[in-house]
Amino acid sequence: GNTYYDINTSFLGLNPYFYLFLTIPVNLLLMDTFFYFLHRIAHISILYNNIHNYHHKYRPITSWISRVSHWIDSNIENIAFTMPFVLIPTYFPLMWVLLMFTFYWGCLIHDNKLDLNNKYINCPISHGIHHKYGKDNYNFSYYFTHWDRICGTYKKKKIN
Repeated sequence: GNTYYDINTSFLGLNPYFYLFLTIPVNLLLMDTFFYFLHRIAHISILYNNIHNYHHKYRPITSWISRVSHWIDSNIENIAFTMPFVLIPTYFPLMWVLLMFTFYWGCLIHDNKLDLNNKYINCPISHGIHHKYGKDNYNFSYYFTHWDRICGTYKKKKIN
């Protein structure tokens, strides 16, 4: 990986602490980017019907569903969440905090109760819409809604 262990390490000539805090949004945005496009690919018919549907078949969705997926799907998701650390030098303890936050966020967005009422953040209501529509779908993002908005896959409405 591209992790480092000395918190005082400087990159790009930036103050080490400024760089450390800058890597938080950069890593989250990169994770969301990789996740969005890999998730869209997972909804191609052959992949959805044979692999990704395993995650979508459970109703109602709950935080437990966030960890239910085909082993191939899980490994593709792991690529989305670890690739940023290969590309961006990241302080090793921060990498673990971000990975734990990612795990927590996955549980949160599958809870299907909380509406953050923020059009820029993917919330459980938005992700619940994703689970409602199956293969032909909306709201593929993990953290934010910008890729869904840019690519025309954003849908915001309450589900019953």
